[in-house]
Amino acid sequence: MMNAITKLLINRLISISFLLSFSHTVLASDILDLLGGKEAQVEIGKDKSLTQELRREIGSLNAEQVILFNFLDQGQYEKAFYQWGSAFDGTRFAYEPTGRALKAYLFYKVGLQINALEMLMSIQNPNTIKKEMRSFWKEAAPLANPSWQLADMGWDPMWTDVFGRQAEVQVKSRKIFDANDYTQIEALLRKSGENTEERAWLEWQLALHFALNGDAAKGSKVLSLLMKEKKNFIEPNLMNITAARMLYENGYLDAAVQYYQTVDKSSDYWFVAQEELAWSYIRKGEPQNTLAVTKSLVQPSFKALIGPETVFLRALSQLKVCDYKGASQSLLDYKSFFKPKAEKLESLMADNTEPVEFFFKSLEKNGRLPLVKLKAKAYELPRYVTRDEVLYRLSQRAVGLKAEAVKAAELYSKSLSGGTAKVGFQADINDIKVGTDNKYQTAKNAFYNRIKLLATEEVTEINQILQKMHIVEAEILQQVTVSQDIASTDKSEFDVKKGSTGGKARDVLKFPATEEIWFDEISNFKIDVKKGCQISKK
Repeated sequence: MMNAITKLLINRLISISFLLSFSHTVLASDILDLLGGKEAQVEIGKDKSLTQELRREIGSLNAEQVILFNFLDQGQYEKAFYQWGSAFDGTRFAYEPTGRALKAYLFYKVGLQINALEMLMSIQNPNTIKKEMRSFWKEAAPLANPSWQLADMGWDPMWTDVFGRQAEVQVKSRKIFDANDYTQIEALLRKSGENTEERAWLEWQLALHFALNGDAAKGSKVLSLLMKEKKNFIEPNLMNITAARMLYENGYLDAAVQYYQTVDKSSDYWFVAQEELAWSYIRKGEPQNTLAVTKSLVQPSFKALIGPETVFLRALSQLKVCDYKGASQSLLDYKSFFKPKAEKLESLMADNTEPVEFFFKSLEKNGRLPLVKLKAKAYELPRYVTRDEVLYRLSQRAVGLKAEAVKAAELYSKSLSGGTAKVGFQADINDIKVGTDNKYQTAKNAFYNRIKLLATEEVTEINQILQKMHIVEAEILQQVTVSQDIASTDKSEFDVKKGSTGGKARDVLKFPATEEIWFDEISNFKIDVKKGCQISKK
């Protein structure tokens, strides 16, 4: 009898041991079948095939993991996001490539897309991520999503197999290449698709590479092809002024003048095009035309939009036609225009954030905008701020991260009244919010530092041109001093110079033009310098 009881107990223990070991491998659906239970009837999301593979990958699931995968099956991404810590914190899966990709996927689905892409791209050996997980990522994150442009990430060649060659080109081409990076630019160009923004950007940088390295023929060829494209990804006025510069640098001054004159008045490039046009006339020996061009630019209303070389060019051309009174006035104009400007820029360099904050908010609200839209604030900022590509990209990243910081705060607020049963899980959500805030501040600080750099460069330029203005001042004094000697020995005929800025006859303004000048009349001045350096020989 005792042997029979002992045998029965042993059999029961074996059965219990078997059931306990079996419970570690049985799937949730099997438990439901064994116990006759039913889950709530809800619509099954498209992630079902993903969760099936992940269940097989992990094997034994605890209750918290089952809950997370059920949320995924139902497309309840916020709940799955909240559940992550309870399900996988401290597990091996959380540190494996597939687990990290799943966590990034949840970030992406709840609206933290910049964070998600950066998290995903930090995974080493992405080819070890389960195929189904990679497929879902490719579908979830199309290249048209702005987050691809805003995320700060490198590119593992293995990601090309997941997202394709176009994604590789898009991420890598965001870099603004050094003039000597020909090899990298050419390698990416070979991979880029026809008629894409990335290809246009790479071709543009290739044209600049050739131009800056003294190969104008190749640079002109690339630029010409870009200018003929039906869809212009590169701003046409920027291409026109670049073509003018290539011609100017190689001595084709007449052709350069024609290209400078094609830049639209509505463009931020118009003022610099006019300045360079004035240089072209100086090199052609036509100071009267430089006078006409610069007359358009030295209006007090434009002092925020012009560079210091503009006033220097005007003084130089006045000196060449012996307009000493005008040249002296230009010296005064330089002081009144650029001494206050230098002081304002120096205040930026010393951490005056008010104008920078105004500019940042303007970009946040409007995206790209011309300098003139900043109105009076434009005078307190470097004149290249609206044309600087690095600055624009930094601003867009900061704006995107600010939006994600707001979203993270919303997720944290929701987590207080729902989510997981894990004690203290709100701290994890708060860490995400704080981390996103920190990324936003880092991007914004980079934006501020870039403006400080531009301000430093402009102050340096103002000081350098000031030294040239002192030379003009000395030259005025010298020429006036020796004028009588010239008068007693010079027997040549008086010089007569006629010219204009190329405006149509109906638009031309002749000197003196002292009344109010409308913007559509600007750049249409005409000047005739008759007997410009005549000297009285009484």
